[in-house]
Parts: sequence; C-alpha cells; structure tokens
Amino acid sequence: MRLIGLISLLLFTVLVLANPEPAPVPAPAPEPKLGDDIGEKLHGIGEILSGEFLRQVQSVVRHVDTLLDDKSTKVTKNLLMTAGPVITPELLKKVSGLLDNGSKLLSPDFIDQTKNLIKKASKLLDTVDALFEALGL
Repeated sequence: MRLIGLISLLLFTVLVLANPEPAPVPAPAPEPKLGDDIGEKLHGIGEILSGEFLRQVQSVVRHVDTLLDDKSTKVTKNLLMTAGPVITPELLKKVSGLLDNGSKLLSPDFIDQTKNLIKKASKLLDTVDALFEALGL
C-alpha cells in the first residue's frame, strides 16, 4: 500500500514539474510562382485520373449500397440525434485544448525523460521502503 502511495506521489510530482517547451515557429513559406502553382494543379489532376484512384472510386460506389441500407441509416440517424445536443462548440473547444496540450506534453524528449526518471526512482523507492520498514511504518 505504501509503495502505491509513493508511486502516485512520484508520478504526480513528475506531471506537476513537467515544463514542455513550445514548438518553434516555422519560417513563412515562400510565395509560389504562377508556373509552379499550375504545375502542382496539373500533377494533382493526373493523380486523380490515375487507374488506382478510379478503382477506389468504383469500389466505394459498389459498397455504398451496403453501407446505406435501411438498418444502418436508422442507427446513424439515432446516433446523430442522441449525440447532437451533447456535442456543443464549448465541448469541442475543450477537447481540442486537451488534445493540443497532451500532444505538447507527450513529446519524445518528455517520454524519454519520464522513463529515465522512473528507472532512477525505482531505486529511490526501494531505499525509502526499506527506511519505512526500519522505522516500523
């Protein structure tokens, strides 16, 4: 029981003391030239007209009948009617903020630092646990 309390205290301390660094602001992209813009659009049109894309569109059209049958349409309608009033702009703003903050906090550096801290803390917890046992706590 004491070990769980110590681990909880350690993790709480790690989260409280975490100081994620803000992402650097990227330099503004150079303005594309007119020829570059037209070339990119023609390339995009070429990709749309590729055989693979057309096969994918045919597959979607063939399967849309299965996806939009009476049963799934009713289920989807009920889901939207139930979830619609709950999903407010305020809720979406809160969820978006949580996701933004979580992605900043869970950077690769932070994860590596946390792993190293937990490895080092395990030795400290063993020492503290032995000290508590010696004190009869």
